[in-house]
Amino acid sequence: GIADSYRCLDDFKNAVKYWQKASEYDNKNSNLYLNLAIAYISKLNNQKKALTYIRTAYDLDRNNPDIIFKYGIILLSIGEFYQAKEKFEKAYELDKNLDKALIAKAECELKLKKPEKAIEILDTCRESAKNSKDYLLIKMMSLYDISKNTSDKKEIYAKIKDIYDKIHDDYGEVSEIDEIAKNIFKEAD
Repeated sequence: GIADSYRCLDDFKNAVKYWQKASEYDNKNSNLYLNLAIAYISKLNNQKKALTYIRTAYDLDRNNPDIIFKYGIILLSIGEFYQAKEKFEKAYELDKNLDKALIAKAECELKLKKPEKAIEILDTCRESAKNSKDYLLIKMMSLYDISKNTSDKKEIYAKIKDIYDKIHDDYGEVSEIDEIAKNIFKEAD
């Protein structure tokens, strides 16, 4: 519809206006609320509205792994790590091909200061997911956190360097990773 055309043009203010209008006529369409939630969290930077819309989408369709995953992403973005983790677990339970839910769950564990658990979760991902930038970033950060509490830093730093090199080979310059790596490698010297 018109809202999707505006989304394609990266005009989310108008897309939101038309999705809201559509929801007045079809208030049982979970995808409308999902689109509104995504627009508010990723483009319009309004977490409160995003949370309201994702809850509505979830209430309408509690077995849609995509809605549940996005609900988890919104919860993660506002620091609700335990609730986010539950959503990622449920999304993965409904769709075992949803490795991004495992990666996001690992990120929750990392934020909860459980890097070993994060690594354990990442290790359960399918091989195809282990090359994603998010997977590599969470693994690198988890290894770094583990290195803070061990005397055998050399082996861990070697793994971090391997991941860093893989990211650069596959994705080129990645500013958030370069900043983290700079600090890690400074400590390793």
